[in-house]
Amino acid sequence: IIGRHGRPLYAVKNDGMVPPTVGWQRFEGELPVPQLRCWETLQAASEAAGQAWKEQGNVFFKEKRYCEAEARWTRALAFVGPSEPIRITLHANRAQARIEQQRWAQALDDAQAVLQQEPVHQKALLRGAVAARELGQISLAREYLERCLAEHPSLAEAQRLLRQLSISVETSACTSSGASSFQKAAASQTACSKAEKPNNERVPLSQLPYNNMGLPKEQTELMDKFFRDTREQKDARHSATKATGGHIAASQKDPCIPLTEAAVAKSASSIPGKDQVIPSMESIMKKLDQEEAEEKRRGEAEDLAQLRRLASHRRGEPTRLEQAGTEIYAWWTLPRSISGKEIKVTASRGGGWLTVAVRDVLVFDQQLFSRILGDNIVWSVADGELHMTLTKSERNQLWEQLGQVPEVRRDAEGQACADSIPEPLSAGDRLEMFRQIVNGDDGEQVRYDELDANERELVDLMRRQKHALATSNAEELSRVEMELDEIGKFVV
Repeated sequence: IIGRHGRPLYAVKNDGMVPPTVGWQRFEGELPVPQLRCWETLQAASEAAGQAWKEQGNVFFKEKRYCEAEARWTRALAFVGPSEPIRITLHANRAQARIEQQRWAQALDDAQAVLQQEPVHQKALLRGAVAARELGQISLAREYLERCLAEHPSLAEAQRLLRQLSISVETSACTSSGASSFQKAAASQTACSKAEKPNNERVPLSQLPYNNMGLPKEQTELMDKFFRDTREQKDARHSATKATGGHIAASQKDPCIPLTEAAVAKSASSIPGKDQVIPSMESIMKKLDQEEAEEKRRGEAEDLAQLRRLASHRRGEPTRLEQAGTEIYAWWTLPRSISGKEIKVTASRGGGWLTVAVRDVLVFDQQLFSRILGDNIVWSVADGELHMTLTKSERNQLWEQLGQVPEVRRDAEGQACADSIPEPLSAGDRLEMFRQIVNGDDGEQVRYDELDANERELVDLMRRQKHALATSNAEELSRVEMELDEIGKFVV
């Protein structure tokens, strides 16, 4: 195996016409020695490449790196044929990765791609139902769940999703009419009582709909306590009814019917063991609503302050920036409450200007270091981090930052303004950028002869440095570091 500079990297002595898989020796190449595999047909090689991308996606998904997992599975789909069975698994996996990123429409597309080939695929039906529900396509979500249960009647997850879907439909009718927080929770309890299992097994309090209505923790705990006490009173009356021959007063019937706030206040004040007067439910709800509104205002103010700090630091430069031969990868650390609906990314001026707005705050709004393909921007937000992939207009160009390096401003005395002086870029930083281009995972192979003289010099130094480290040649390593120091004495 010969390198670009014409020197041998690895070699093996063999009389056969097919490269062997063992016996390779290293010359100037890096360890470990590469493992070669050969296939008789292009189709077999493509299938193997697709399987390798699939396995990489599995690893990223387990690490909760959903954006990277989606990218690997997308590449795997590009390698396998349209009728290959592995496509079903890849689409189903990518649907879940997109659900984790709240990309509901794309997730639904993947689920439907699976269902076209396998109409009763269990995971595709469940994931399609979740995506359809989030998109407001309730009838489609119900259809998928019913199809799933028809094929898998005892599947607990499908039963739970269908029950939640029925509850949300009934609850939305109440909440859309402007009901109070208590009325919403009471309506949720009534809907839940209808959705209980036929054998009267009670739904756990944690699964009652008001737990998923965005209520404050204190308010949810209050509702839990009320319904827990109500159930206990119901059980006590039921036991007393059995002891007295089945007679019960009309006022002691099932309490899970819609209740007025006055009735709840009366019930709460009569809980056994409580000597003090308990405030009315109306006053408690009003106080909790006020606390919730105040907490929401404080959170929004803190998020706004963090976004403004991000926009002012280095003119909104990304928290982290990497690159490959044809792509730029940028990350911004955002408040964890930010969702994709609150982010707007646009490219203008022929791909020379990028605008990133988060909750109407211009986090990044300036001319780029170089031009990009404006119609090929991919971004996602997960775990409080905005990840963006940009495609370079000029391949193999080294980007030293995302925005254009600003001109140094000077004061009346001719002195440079401190806030306009760019940060120094060391030779080590520049060398790391070149490593990213050479080793970048963008599917493009960088050619040595496409680099300019300065870039070739840095690549040669990078190779010499790696070789010196691999061979423990301290003298050569010292010479390389001296040359790197000489190159690094400049500021961009």
